[in-house]
Amino acid sequence: MNLYDSAQVQAVWERVHGAMQQPSGPERLTAFLSDCAALERSYRAMANHAGKNAAVLRNMAAEEARHRRQLSALYFLQNGEKPRIFPGASEGRRSYGAALRSCYQAEQHMLRHWQQGAALWPDQTALFVRLAEDTQRHLQQLRQLTSDIM
Repeated sequence: MNLYDSAQVQAVWERVHGAMQQPSGPERLTAFLSDCAALERSYRAMANHAGKNAAVLRNMAAEEARHRRQLSALYFLQNGEKPRIFPGASEGRRSYGAALRSCYQAEQHMLRHWQQGAALWPDQTALFVRLAEDTQRHLQQLRQLTSDIM
């Protein structure tokens, strides 16, 4: 390859970039699982500091745990093995408001996950629609919790 030929260099970068952006189905499902586990952990931690809103956050954590179980079952059915879940590192100590904002952004990201999941596994569209509905409800609850502290 001629490093001074911009067309050849561009072709290489397109191949590399395309390979990096297209994780396999199992890898995507593992990412979905990890994000659910991270949200569950965040909601449980926030519930300890939420006062009167602790029950709402515990319920949201329980729903994330249910999502994780449902996706784990799908992973097992698709791949024949139990998934390995690697939730992200803890963000450390942060204010309650910052934690609400972080979870809100994570839930928005989850909506994109569910759209991708429905496209990857069309036979599981009903599952991903239910997950998206729960995520929409979580977004509404997070907006309400945020307005309560403003």
